[in-house]
This record gives sequence, C-alpha cells and structure tokens, in this order.
Amino acid sequence: MAQIGDVIAQMSQYQNAIAAAVEQQAATARSMSDSVGEAADGSTRIAGTIAGVPTRPPRRTRA
Repeated sequence: MAQIGDVIAQMSQYQNAIAAAVEQQAATARSMSDSVGEAADGSTRIAGTIAGVPTRPPRRTRA
C-alpha cells in the first residue's frame, strides 16, 4: 500500500512539473508574440519614414 502512495506522490510531482513547463512555454510564446508585434510596428514606422525621404538630394545653387 505504501508503494502505491509513493507512486501517486511521484506522479503528482511529475504532473506539477509538466504544468509548470507548459505555463512557462505559454508565457514565452506570449512574450515572443509581443516582440514580433513590436518589430512589425517598428518596421512600419521605418517604411513610412523612408517613403518620406526624397530619392535624390535637392540641388544647391552657387551664390
């Protein structure tokens, strides 16, 4: 009977470890998703800035 209790306790420990790992993985996935979103926003801002830059510099006149 004691062995059954030991096995159940060990299974419970495994279950807790797995649950913690799954939560950690979910938190990492959320963080990565946020980072990708921020990078996309930055790329959009950069593209907008580049679009506003003239393709050649204005001509200078000699005084």
